Amino acid sequence: MSLDSDSHILVQALAFHSSLKGGRTSGQLFVSSAALTFNGGGEVVNFPLDGLVVTTGGSNNRLYFFAHPQFPEWSLCTPDRGAIEALLSIGNPSVLKQIHTIRTKRTQLSAGAFVGIILFIALLFGVWESRHFVAGYLAQFVPAEWEKKVGEVVYTASFADKEVNGRDGIQSRLEQLVEPLVEAASSSGYNFEFHIIKESTLNAFALPGGTIVIHSGLIERAERAEELLGVLAHEIAHVTERHVTKQLISAMGVYFAFDLLVGNIAGVLAQVSDLAPMLLTQKFSRDFERDADRQGFQFLQAAEIDPSGLTTFFKRMHEEEQSSIVGQINDSLAIISTHPATPERIEFLETELAKMQSTTYRSFGSEFEELKSLLRAAVEHRKSTSPADESNQEEEDQ
Repeated sequence: MSLDSDSHILVQALAFHSSLKGGRTSGQLFVSSAALTFNGGGEVVNFPLDGLVVTTGGSNNRLYFFAHPQFPEWSLCTPDRGAIEALLSIGNPSVLKQIHTIRTKRTQLSAGAFVGIILFIALLFGVWESRHFVAGYLAQFVPAEWEKKVGEVVYTASFADKEVNGRDGIQSRLEQLVEPLVEAASSSGYNFEFHIIKESTLNAFALPGGTIVIHSGLIERAERAEELLGVLAHEIAHVTERHVTKQLISAMGVYFAFDLLVGNIAGVLAQVSDLAPMLLTQKFSRDFERDADRQGFQFLQAAEIDPSGLTTFFKRMHEEEQSSIVGQINDSLAIISTHPATPERIEFLETELAKMQSTTYRSFGSEFEELKSLLRAAVEHRKSTSPADESNQEEEDQ
């Protein structure tokens, strides 16, 4: 093999192969825009960057190992981070992805050790009341795919049997409506899924990892698409701001936090499955709700959707609260309520709307009315059909 002349950096390294004396030899590792090249012990080995496999090993994973499917019997190794920095600067997509994965895992492990110490000290001194702060810190290290699995377990355990999306084009209409919002939140790294369940109440809520559950009553009673999308923007914001995961960690306690941090996803899912009903009764804090209102408003603006729809929805929700004794009590206790009073949120949104310059928003045409019509038919069908008949019908539709 020949030495690549376009070399960016030179570091000390080892090469491993059965033909070498003792199975290894030392030498120098060159990083170029096309290849990783080892020169030593009379051997020159070129690993093309396309197809290069990067892993770590040794004590505390301080060594970097390189392999290539074209040379299955060869392996290169260096402790020098300079080789990794050079590979990052070159920017080969496959190599970048592997290095970022390695660094993410290291960060999670380091964070796990640090947070573990914090939690242990907190327990020793009986200050687990600071769990909300700890939960907020810890949540930022939880991979999105783990959150997604948790959300799927909660949804399956509590709502899957109530879903009405799968019938008669409902899901496709819903996806058309939410597409601009999903695009506006695409930089968050979450893949959002929207499920409609048969519930007459005016509600929607987010589960960890991007699962959004919508009550059929919300869609049926919304007067225009912007009202529905305003609510969904708010719920998307709960996910992107990791409010759902922070709340979950805070509610479940220290052992759940450890399981989640060290990657014991099986243990996490078992706990969540058992306690799903309890988790769904947890209300967000006043600060979380305000954050979601603010971020949701920004998502609506980015998606060119009229944000006044969210204000309209809150006004209707407030009217329903006022129609009940419980709602009147909540109004009188607005300052100490753990859930922000609706008038406060309406005032915030109207203030934000007043700051906006005149703009043109997207039109949704007939999509929303088509969704409402299909949903009404599906809900009526569920009312007149036994669960067994419904299951058989869904299999036929598929």
